[in-house]
Amino acid sequence: MQLTEQGRIFYENCLNVLSAIERAEASVANKGARPHGVLNVTAPLGFGRRVVAPALPQLQAEHPELDVFLRLSDYFVDLFTEAVDVAVRMAVLPDSSLIVRNIAEINRVLCASPAYLEAHGEPDRSGPGYTSLPDAALPGGRRIKWTLMDGESVREISVSGHLDTDDGDVLRQWAVTGEASR
Repeated sequence: MQLTEQGRIFYENCLNVLSAIERAEASVANKGARPHGVLNVTAPLGFGRRVVAPALPQLQAEHPELDVFLRLSDYFVDLFTEAVDVAVRMAVLPDSSLIVRNIAEINRVLCASPAYLEAHGEPDRSGPGYTSLPDAALPGGRRIKWTLMDGESVREISVSGHLDTDDGDVLRQWAVTGEASR
């Protein structure tokens, strides 16, 4: 078996996340204090399940005085009111007083299921090969338009649908099976 191109990119991004966690651990260790207490972490559902959650047992094993609480949500949790210590975000963040580190680049592409293409036909491919901008709304965000980009060319298209959820994995599954195209 071999990884697909998307699988290879996903794997490399996972390695970047694990490296960022190791750097975070090292920066705490270099301060001379042993990590202890509760570490509250939030991450998007799918990414949190696949990348963040598997890394946390090792973190806790290396720092036995640390209790880790992971909250998975595709909605932005308010870091201040919800007492979150570390947040993984998959978005372009506005300027703020928070310490922000880019741990991975995520490229998004638009895809269509065979059922969607059968029902609506293939899109015109004569134009540029647009991809979605990284600041696209998270699941459940009730998008009215998608902003697409190809190099310097930007295009907005109106979107609508009868199914929506705040879980990116469910949205992906609906798209793959064609449920969203009915």
